[in-house]
Amino acid sequence: MTVAAATCAVAAVACGLVAVWIFTLPYVGAAGAPAIVAGVLLAICLALLALRRFGLKRPAPPAGASTSVLFAEATRLLQDHKGAVLTAALVAGLIAGRGEK
Repeated sequence: MTVAAATCAVAAVACGLVAVWIFTLPYVGAAGAPAIVAGVLLAICLALLALRRFGLKRPAPPAGASTSVLFAEATRLLQDHKGAVLTAALVAGLIAGRGEK
């Protein structure tokens, strides 16, 4: 699912860049449109780098968290969200069962 979502995101960005290229072509010419698209790509790249460096840090796990505490928490979450877990297991089984025969 993550690969499909990433593929759709890349396709959406590519379509947006092509739209910018086509829109700017009559205004800035054949040399300006690629330069503007390159600037947009550079801005996206810098924003992603800034997010990676400053914004997307995972919190550190609590100090001294034992395995039994983590297992108890996982069990509680599974019991609280039984329907979602069963649906996810069903979808995972369907995806795994689609292998070539």
